[in-house]
Formats: sequence, C-alpha cells, structure tokens
Amino acid sequence: MKLEFQSSNGNRRVIGYPKDRNETWKLIKDFLNQHHFKSYYSRVWKNEDGETVFDVGSHTEFFFLSECDEKDHKQIQETKEEQQMKGIVKWFDAKKGYGFIVDDDKNEHFVHYKDIVQDGFKTLNQNDKVSFMLGVLDDGRRKAIHVKVEGKAYE
Repeated sequence: MKLEFQSSNGNRRVIGYPKDRNETWKLIKDFLNQHHFKSYYSRVWKNEDGETVFDVGSHTEFFFLSECDEKDHKQIQETKEEQQMKGIVKWFDAKKGYGFIVDDDKNEHFVHYKDIVQDGFKTLNQNDKVSFMLGVLDDGRRKAIHVKVEGKAYE
C-alpha cells in the first residue's frame, strides 16, 4: 500500500508504505502531529480511482491510500467506525442551537446544531443516547461532531 498526503494546492507526496490499517492510521497521526495539524475526526471513502481517501478535518488536505485491495479498504473503514464515541445529552437549548454531551468517561463535549445528523429541525433532548466523533473548535477546544441520536437514555 502507498500512503500520500495531498496539500490544499493539490500537490501530493508519499509519506509511507503501510503494511496494514494500524500502520496506516499511525502514519497519518504522526504526520498530523509533526505538522501541528489539529484534527479529532476523519471521514473515509473510496474515490473513482479506487483509492481510499482520508479527510481528517481540514476539507482541503487529504490522505490517499492506493495499491490496496477491497479487504484493506473495509478494514480501514471498520477502524474509522471504532473512533465513534457514545454519550448522553446533558442539555441542549434548541433556541440557541447548542448544548453539551457527556461521554462514557464523564467528559463533557460542546455540540452545535450544525453537527447533528438528522432530517428537518436539528435538536437534541436531555438524556438522548448519542454516538459522535470529536472535532475541534477554532480556539482548539474539542466539540462533538457527526452526532446521531441512538435512542432515549431513560424510556
């Protein structure tokens, strides 16, 4: 497999030849740390050329994994899904459009209505069970993103 980084100007450079999914994620995380990129989530998909594409939060800079088979792509997708966190809505103010989620380790995470995945009016109710990933605010603090309601905490 070949892992490349594509900068915002479209130029690509090889950053490594990982042997498996764990090594792929390690190379990406090491690269992000080396270049002081702040990223707490990722999207992974397969493009038209059959490459596995990683968006680690910037939306202008991507990692591309090529020369991998369908099994490798599937394993990387599964690893991404392992990054999903679970929690409960502590409170959410629908008028203001924000609130807080408490994860399973009792850490609180800010959530904005724009980061809720649902049709129609985007809101959360106190005690909703949710899954989410971590993103980052402009000031460097973490926030919940890709928030999905999984059910009620106390039915």
